[in-house]
Amino acid sequence: MRRMIAAGERLFRPHRMRLLMATALVPAVVLVACSGQPRQQQAEAKTPDELYAAMEQSLTRYRDGVQALREGDNDTARQLLTSAATELATGGDACVSTPGCEPQRFMSAYGNLLSLRSAVLTNAAEGFAQIEPRPQVEAAMLSSDVPEAQRSVNLLHGHDLAKIIKINGPVKAALHDWLTWMRPNLIDAYENYEYMRHLMWPAYEEAGLPEALLFGIMAKESGGKVHAVSQSGAAGPLQFMYHTGLRFGLNNQNGFDTRYDPAAAARANVAYLNEQFRHLNNNLEMALAAYNGGEGRMRRLAQSSRSKNYWSGEIQGKLPRETQEYVPYVLAAAWLFLHPEDYGLEFPRVDASPGQVQLVKAMTLSELTVCLGQAGSRDGWFRTLR
Repeated sequence: MRRMIAAGERLFRPHRMRLLMATALVPAVVLVACSGQPRQQQAEAKTPDELYAAMEQSLTRYRDGVQALREGDNDTARQLLTSAATELATGGDACVSTPGCEPQRFMSAYGNLLSLRSAVLTNAAEGFAQIEPRPQVEAAMLSSDVPEAQRSVNLLHGHDLAKIIKINGPVKAALHDWLTWMRPNLIDAYENYEYMRHLMWPAYEEAGLPEALLFGIMAKESGGKVHAVSQSGAAGPLQFMYHTGLRFGLNNQNGFDTRYDPAAAARANVAYLNEQFRHLNNNLEMALAAYNGGEGRMRRLAQSSRSKNYWSGEIQGKLPRETQEYVPYVLAAAWLFLHPEDYGLEFPRVDASPGQVQLVKAMTLSELTVCLGQAGSRDGWFRTLR
């Protein structure tokens, strides 16, 4: 359902810079809109599909500009970046007034491109120190490492999840990334998850699925950001595409897209995974690949391949690059959820007990956020309230 760590994303600087650049999206688009430069028309694109196609052309020009910047051709880079940003802003305006068009796609795309440009400008470093996980030990010894073991279910269809996850080359590489430049993302994902746990975990608990799997999927999909929207249109904490969400009960209720509802998204996620388990012989890696790259493709590969090993070239090697990277990242995040102490990883303790606030009069979430200040939360309460 989501493509996340593409090859270009490996150039990104750590979490804080990505957030900084992402927050620059709206003013950047507004500045382009207010500048004296005339906007280029996007080929009379009126339908959502036409607007999305024009957006892709603009994205290609922007990436060409970033490449020119990387090569030191500043004049060409400036021209390409400016024209592409102008086209994206124009397309975003048209999308807002076009029924069925999702402006979030334009915002997400532009934010990602700003981060890519930032990585080039800051000469982002490549090549981190290799971090090897500890050798696997007996499952009985691993059980003591499960965070808050009394509440965590560590079984997948009766099998120990820690024994199902294979710490092979791709998973080792994902562990390396989670523990180095993506560590802030993982910590934030855990903290965000804790605030939603009472809404999401019951669906997994009832289905007998391991909590670590839920965390791994959520960490990779959205980082626990409820209102996350991908460039492809996937939305919510578990990143459902619109039509896939409809199949599993996610729809619009009184104007609210329930893909953004943590509880509803978790129930839909459980239903989706269980459907894939039935069709894919309970293979965890294949089910995750289906979640990211589409069940049709994954089922065809599983049926036509002589090998039943997901990691074989006959199966994994024929999947899109984003799916090849997605599966080990989910497995690595789940593994770290189970064994943080093995890697010197400290997840924050969060008091996420749900509560109620009785309002004397109607208030917006913004007003309430200002009133609550930062008591008990360094970053305030806006995201939590949303």
